[in-house]
Amino acid sequence: MSLVLLVPTVAGCAAGAGGERRATHSGTHPAADMRPAHQNEVIVGGHVVGRPQRAILHLAAGRSHASYEIVAPSPARYVYTVRLSAPATSTIGAHIRTWYGQRLSVLASSHGEGCRPRESMDVCVLRFPLLAAERAGAWRMIATKRSGPAADVRISVTFTRP
Repeated sequence: MSLVLLVPTVAGCAAGAGGERRATHSGTHPAADMRPAHQNEVIVGGHVVGRPQRAILHLAAGRSHASYEIVAPSPARYVYTVRLSAPATSTIGAHIRTWYGQRLSVLASSHGEGCRPRESMDVCVLRFPLLAAERAGAWRMIATKRSGPAADVRISVTFTRP
């Protein structure tokens, strides 16, 4: 069984190489997820298990949020890993909002546990267990920044068998 991410956007979707879907997103607040934009690009392959669902999110200067949609297979059957890299000069947080409204904490600070400095970046690798109470479907990964200069944040979410 394969899941394909189809993200309706004002800017539209176009097929990329290898059957990937590309969708653009932008916004500085999670409620503004479907505004037309050009800065945040999401690339998701036809199969989500074992393949990173990644994006580069642009967070504007000052307080800012950006997000992208991921497809979660059954969290009761698959574990997931979140990889995030951001400029060391920024403090980035991240969480997931499920399609049914559940908020899943991912990262309080890119300077905290699970993160290491590498050159001018903070690189975070966070592994999550099976989540028997959660449901499969479209989830939204949200990156936040409370202050500071604009920052590009790279995020990937990969679901795998335990």
